[in-house]
Amino acid sequence: MASVIQRRSSSSSPCRGWNFDVFLSFRGEDTRHNFTDHLYKALVRERIHTFRDSEELRRREAIAGELLKSIEESRICVIILSENYADSGWCLDELAKIMEYRMKQTGKLVFPIFYRVEADDVRKQQKGYGKAFADHESRNRDEEGLRKIERWREALSMVGNIGGWTLRDDRSELAVIQEITSTIWKCLNRERFHVDKNIVGRGHGRASSSTSASTDPWEYEVYINFSAEDARYNFTDYLYAALHQKGIRTFREEELRGEEVETSIFKAIEKSRCILVIFSQYYADSHRSLEELVKIIECKNQIGKLIIPIFYHIDPSDVRKLNGSYNYAFRKHEGNSYAHKKQRWRDALRLVANLSGWHVRDGSEADAIEEITGAIFGRLSQKVLYVEEGLVGMDFGFIDTIVQKIKPLSSDVLMVGIYGLGGIGKTTIAKVLFNHIASDFMVASFIADVKESSKRNGLLHLQMQLLRDSSIRNIESVSNVDEAIPIIKARLCFKKVLLVLDDVDHSRQLEALAGDHNWFGPGSIIIVTTREKHLLEDTMNSLYEVKKLNYKGSIELFSWYAFNQNHPKERYETLSKSVVHYLDGLPLGLKALGRFQRGKTVREWESELRKLKQEPNQEILVVLKRSYDELDDMQKQIFLDVACFFNGEDKDFVTRILDACNFCADGGIRVLTDKCLLSILDNKIWMHDLIQQMGRDIVRQESPRYPGQRSRLCNPEVISCVLTEKTGTEAVDGILFNFSIPKPIHITTESFVKMKNLRLLKFYSQLESTSAKEHNGVQLSKDFEFPSYKLRYLYWQGYPLESLPSSFYAK
Repeated sequence: MASVIQRRSSSSSPCRGWNFDVFLSFRGEDTRHNFTDHLYKALVRERIHTFRDSEELRRREAIAGELLKSIEESRICVIILSENYADSGWCLDELAKIMEYRMKQTGKLVFPIFYRVEADDVRKQQKGYGKAFADHESRNRDEEGLRKIERWREALSMVGNIGGWTLRDDRSELAVIQEITSTIWKCLNRERFHVDKNIVGRGHGRASSSTSASTDPWEYEVYINFSAEDARYNFTDYLYAALHQKGIRTFREEELRGEEVETSIFKAIEKSRCILVIFSQYYADSHRSLEELVKIIECKNQIGKLIIPIFYHIDPSDVRKLNGSYNYAFRKHEGNSYAHKKQRWRDALRLVANLSGWHVRDGSEADAIEEITGAIFGRLSQKVLYVEEGLVGMDFGFIDTIVQKIKPLSSDVLMVGIYGLGGIGKTTIAKVLFNHIASDFMVASFIADVKESSKRNGLLHLQMQLLRDSSIRNIESVSNVDEAIPIIKARLCFKKVLLVLDDVDHSRQLEALAGDHNWFGPGSIIIVTTREKHLLEDTMNSLYEVKKLNYKGSIELFSWYAFNQNHPKERYETLSKSVVHYLDGLPLGLKALGRFQRGKTVREWESELRKLKQEPNQEILVVLKRSYDELDDMQKQIFLDVACFFNGEDKDFVTRILDACNFCADGGIRVLTDKCLLSILDNKIWMHDLIQQMGRDIVRQESPRYPGQRSRLCNPEVISCVLTEKTGTEAVDGILFNFSIPKPIHITTESFVKMKNLRLLKFYSQLESTSAKEHNGVQLSKDFEFPSYKLRYLYWQGYPLESLPSSFYAK
């Protein structure tokens, strides 16, 4: 059916999660037997695993399931947009699916090839594309058909805005195919990209300026828009030279020869990754500069396009409001042939002047140019954070929500808080989001592990990292946190910043690094991850709680780490289900135990599972216990009581008991909830299974060998031994005894005599019989007594005697 070839040996073999390197989408009647055939064979020669559908598949009425699966499982989708591409509903359905998966799958790349058509005609559905849509609309007049056509239009508009290749009659098809193949090969072989499962991004190094191929193959990296009258031979000249010195391909007007200048300039704007707009005193006098600015605004939605203003000895408000020289220039335009264009110019000036940029006034122009070129170099050489394998089950809906909030010309500063249990995936989500959107910001800084880094190196160290990531110079003399704050505010308030603060645990960290929205320029986004929900509630624009994985996502993630595939191996299905049930959707645990169990026999698995029921995996425990270690003593006591006695109980009921123990329950429960150690649902207190096991393990570690010396007892077998052997001590202050055990026990006064600090005592049975007398699980002597002076809660299901001891002290 489909024509594919598997590479025998290549460093770029398909990553786990991708079954194909490349999917080719094309109109068969236009290009199957010429351009597409040559491209397919060129990819095959490079051993690139390519899917190209057969002619039989396309004879069906609806898009085939094989194609949908191949689109989803392909790392790169190459779309050959030819003259009659839009005639085919099949092709348009295929394109809509490709663009849908592009949004859902992090790392999915889309490369358009405009084969003897203009990108603008594709984007706006003009000429042949317009005629094709008129035909579609005449044949699809019902509601469902119109919705389908709207999806097709959106897909064409999106793909038309992605940088790709345009093949016209004046270009060699062979040369274009070589360039495309080279680009794809480099992506897959990580020359410029780090690839890890579903993650792709630019590498840490920067390619030579002579290399023209890239994921979005821009012809130029920087285009400078300026007024020749007052900026060409000073600031702009120096800026161009500095950019060139750093190897940044910058468009220069003098390069134009023998073509219509305006058309060539507009093409250069479209093909430039970053646009620098230099607003100077006489900028608005130049109708040509203003026309270029309008074109720049038209291109603002190109994926990855950066538009950055530089206010050169001019106040930004004069540009926005058309004051001063800008007002005078527009009054002059009233009397010439450009008057009808004034409103478009006004709108363009206002929009760009509202963006974050640089204000060059007093001080060294050389220093300003060095800062600008350093920031541009940083953006074009954007680092990509390593994200560990295992993005199964990740909530990409949240990432899409944030991406949708990024508007190229937005003036809002957005602060987003991500909170959740330790090991639930907060940092992974933040990294994926950072890699996905960092290229849209002038400054991008990811400050990892804020909690530990601030303890180890101090907050000033983190502030210096933020300033260095912002290409800010001469900061060596900054000696303390309070001195750094005004510098951060002053230097970043005009810049569009993406700042991620990972694992924040104290308000002073936020105060030192992101104290307020007005610290950052228009369009900035600040993302904070934490286990401490209360830190986010007063400062963030929106909050997002990371939820545990569902069963399907859990079994798939665990299987990747345990078996290197997305489902359990034969004979391991039941064991895998037991592990997944035990881990209860915690990604950290699923990865850790998957790695730990990998390669072991069934008997070894069974042994490890028995051990896990007694004590948790240490790798998981270390991460979860960090939040517990930060609690004060009373909060720890409340946490351990819930872990041992009250998980799933009514909050008001638990609060009354804990208050009776002088534990200040309301405040303590709030702290535990803020730290994601507890959750409240329908007024019941719930604790994740692994958190509960951690709490019980903390109690077990109080006296591993002698359980009678532990503070809380809740294991039926342990309690049975302690009561039977009479080894309980003053350390015991709570017992939760499920006496649904096959072997009856006999309890005497001596069993409790040393437990003088007992405050919680619950005996219950999970059997259908509600009477301990009927069950006969617990036998008491008639003279039975137990310490009750400090007892605050007593529940004894089916108490076997007629009355409580005469010495019972009730308070």
